[in-house]
Amino acid sequence: MRSTKKHFEKSLKNILVVTTALFVALLFIGNAAATRIITDNTIAINTNQIKGEEIFPFPHETSRDPWDLYFSFDLEAATGSAQNAGAEFDGDYFYSTVWASNLIHQFDTSGILQKEFSIAGVSGLRDLAYNPNTGTFYGGAGGATIWEMDFESETLVSTITGDFQCRAIAYNHDDNVIYCSNWDDPVWVVDPATGTIIDWFRLHTLDSTYGFAYDNDGTNRYLYIFDQGESYGYPQYIYQWDLNAGAMTGFFYSVTSDFPMNDAIAGGLFVSDGLDPNNVVIGGCLQGSPDMMFAYELRPSGSGDTTPPVTTCTLEGDMEGGIYISDVTVTLTATDDDSGVNYTMYKLDDGAWTTYEDSFVVTEDGEHTVYFYSVDNAGNIEDEKSETFTIQHQAPSISITIKGGFGVSAEIKNTGETNLTDIDWTISLNGSLIFVGKTKSGTITSLAPGDTETVKTFVLGIGKTGIAVEAGDASATASGTVILFFVIGVS
Repeated sequence: MRSTKKHFEKSLKNILVVTTALFVALLFIGNAAATRIITDNTIAINTNQIKGEEIFPFPHETSRDPWDLYFSFDLEAATGSAQNAGAEFDGDYFYSTVWASNLIHQFDTSGILQKEFSIAGVSGLRDLAYNPNTGTFYGGAGGATIWEMDFESETLVSTITGDFQCRAIAYNHDDNVIYCSNWDDPVWVVDPATGTIIDWFRLHTLDSTYGFAYDNDGTNRYLYIFDQGESYGYPQYIYQWDLNAGAMTGFFYSVTSDFPMNDAIAGGLFVSDGLDPNNVVIGGCLQGSPDMMFAYELRPSGSGDTTPPVTTCTLEGDMEGGIYISDVTVTLTATDDDSGVNYTMYKLDDGAWTTYEDSFVVTEDGEHTVYFYSVDNAGNIEDEKSETFTIQHQAPSISITIKGGFGVSAEIKNTGETNLTDIDWTISLNGSLIFVGKTKSGTITSLAPGDTETVKTFVLGIGKTGIAVEAGDASATASGTVILFFVIGVS
């Protein structure tokens, strides 16, 4: 069967030489509204040439059920080219390849052709894979070469060679590896930097793989396979392979059930969460008459959630005067009522960002700041927050001096080495004939080391009285005599 397919591709390639020449001639004969302007291997398209409703016949209403057809369009009508094979989406544009030539096509999300181009040194591309970390694409022609390409600048970035064969290809952005295979060959796990084969595995019963796509749903990691099966006239299935378990999951779908063509065979494949805010979609190219670009709803991507999670910071420890006099336990709690919390990041002072797993303890004296934020399963990122606190394991030192005169005053001094904040103070008089000013309290917002704050209370009374002053963890007592508004003989 593989030799039949290879012979078919070779025959079509010869036919293409003739049809391409005829097609180019017709381009210059047609009317101006359908003219393609060719400059530096790029074709600029008149937007009146292809109407969206003609190649975008399926309304993309989301139902959130897997294998509901999200959209499709006729690649041959959109490009004027047959033998389309590869398919990929980078979050902004769809791309397809023509296996019998060096052509690559770019479409917007309405299926309108934006440009046709080629990359020097690259030809016969089959499946494509997109690397979101670098913005580049990978692809091969069924041989021992993987090309890394920049579709924006239309340049070849690097050539990766190794002991593999690459027709079907997918990029795993979590582990920075490439999965590739050719028909019934093993699936090779390749380091994109060196071409080294890190691992390999077999797909057991599949022997005509053409398209791969990688997906991480937050719980499991999967490789989706678009397989040509028993060739033309047979169902063309997309299968789900569990990369952790190393086995098929039993989750699969026949694309030809939606596109019943006698000559349909599998092409390239992609998975993306950038097309629909509510769904992750799986799409690809079904080769046939005509070649079709398609996408299905695969799974929810967060219920249209656009609200970031909320993270709170809780500090636990012994505190006096606004300062912790013990080790401090930091606990971060994140909530998200829509898609749920994916992860929380934090750093302490100038340290490195770390994924939060559990409460942690801060032991060093001094001022500290915890920075933190969370990300939900829909990709919403919370604005960075912070919590600042001070640890001074020696109890802060406060002295109190009580004075009389017009009312009662108390000089509260910070005799320690650390700035004190939120110091609660109280002045109390216990004389039996104190009519006004028996008790007064307040808070000193901040008191630097060596500084003194004087607090006062107005009194009205007569006779002897005891005086008690408290400030933070410190206290002092004295006695005196009240004569109307004055307090004398304080000692």
